[in-house]
Amino acid sequence: MIAPGPRGHALFGELLPIRRDRLEFVLRMRREFGDFARFRMGFRVAHLVSHPDAVGHVLQDNHRNYHKGIGLTQAKRWLGEGLVTSEGEAWARQRRLIQPAFQRQRLAGFSPVVTAATAAMLDRWRIGDEPGRSLDVAAQMMRLTLEIITRVMFSDSIQDSGEIGAAFTTTLYDAMDRMTALAAVPDWLPSPGNLRFRRALRTLHARVDAIILRHQDRGAAHHDLLSMLAAEGLEDRELRDQVLTLLLVGHETTASALAWTFYLLASHPWAWARLKEEVDRVLGGRVPAHGDLPELVWTRKVLDESLRLYPPVWLIPRRAIAADEVGGYPIPAGSEVLISPYVLHRHPDYWQRPDEFDPERFSAEPAEKQRRYTYLPFGAGPRACVGSALATLEALLILAMVAQRCRLELVPGFAVVPEPLLTLRFRHGLAMTPVRI
Repeated sequence: MIAPGPRGHALFGELLPIRRDRLEFVLRMRREFGDFARFRMGFRVAHLVSHPDAVGHVLQDNHRNYHKGIGLTQAKRWLGEGLVTSEGEAWARQRRLIQPAFQRQRLAGFSPVVTAATAAMLDRWRIGDEPGRSLDVAAQMMRLTLEIITRVMFSDSIQDSGEIGAAFTTTLYDAMDRMTALAAVPDWLPSPGNLRFRRALRTLHARVDAIILRHQDRGAAHHDLLSMLAAEGLEDRELRDQVLTLLLVGHETTASALAWTFYLLASHPWAWARLKEEVDRVLGGRVPAHGDLPELVWTRKVLDESLRLYPPVWLIPRRAIAADEVGGYPIPAGSEVLISPYVLHRHPDYWQRPDEFDPERFSAEPAEKQRRYTYLPFGAGPRACVGSALATLEALLILAMVAQRCRLELVPGFAVVPEPLLTLRFRHGLAMTPVRI
């Protein structure tokens, strides 16, 4: 017996509604067909799995039977065989090489990098100099987190004015277009999309190669990730793939999490007031450090709730290597299995008032957190995010420093529209006004 699902178009399956609104599509699949929904994407069969036991089966218990799926396979065109896209022994080797750079005992040493970069950003904002002047906070967070990951992992400063961000955006759109196309445009065809993609890839390769070359020219030993990778004798292509992958995943998801958090705080002024009170009480006006994080209890709850409502990785795609059974339904070999944290985090069976912003739900071990695989902001299983601790450190320090200096208010009438690419972005940016406090 196959899982329930929509009949769909004879040729396109569900591609058209997916292209119209991906978030609404996955929510509707669970709402109408339950925790196991089967549908077609053109010629591909997909299963949306929204039960925590089944999620644990795919991501943990039987993870060896599942490779990265649709979307991430398309990303190989520009990420190559980096940590996010590689499989099997190649992935295991890369994970072993990269894991030490993100160990928790190293986090305290990263804090000054985060706070220095954040202070420089806040100085550039010139808060109060031009009342009413708005910023694209989503773009600002992208620039900030890109600078931080470059300094922390590669002992360099990328000083991006938007060129790298625009190139990443082009490649992310390319991956999503290919994911939701009936048939992909051949790479050799000089179509407008392929030409944009090639220009973006040249930009990314040039900037990554420059980072690697400067690192080699400095000669002196560093205790950063790039030195660790170079010491392993990686070939030039392998080194580029890893640096490019870490630049993307090391800044994109954290920036998304921060931008959505600022949006939620601006939409709930009472939460911002409580955040400000906590930051002032704990820090007393000084720059936050790693040792302050356990005292920023409300700040952490706000971040956790933001990650629940707007998880940066809104979809975790997998592809079955061999036939399997999940939740009593057959999963044919080669079919797609999709797990959506966006859906799980809003599942009414596991979260009370799931669409409401309520940071208090993350108070000490509430009943709704006791079930595993209902909260996946960093994934789960062996391929869970290697940089989750660094991302959390960054986000908390940045939230605290911004709250010390200003309050961010939404520009009246600005339409906030989610844009689910490989990460959950803002379609039109996030226009906000920094107000001196």
